[in-house]
Amino acid sequence: MERSFGKGAWARSGAHKGHIPFTSDTKKALELSLGHALALKSKTIEDGHILLGVLDAGPTVKDALSAVGLEPQRVKRRVLDVMKAAS
Repeated sequence: MERSFGKGAWARSGAHKGHIPFTSDTKKALELSLGHALALKSKTIEDGHILLGVLDAGPTVKDALSAVGLEPQRVKRRVLDVMKAAS
């Protein structure tokens, strides 16, 4: 953990109390996740909602999916299909 997050990372873990600061991209993805949950009439935000929010938030994930040969729109449709079938 210290190699990835710096000296003292173990001591800091769990020490965060209260508000956790998010980047603007993260906030946008979480807001979009909520929107997807509401649109699908879900009472909770599930991992699929978060994935949909991240896909809609910007090009980063779309570019990563494209780089490994996946079509972002097709992934999104499949996630929506699975979530609708599960509800």
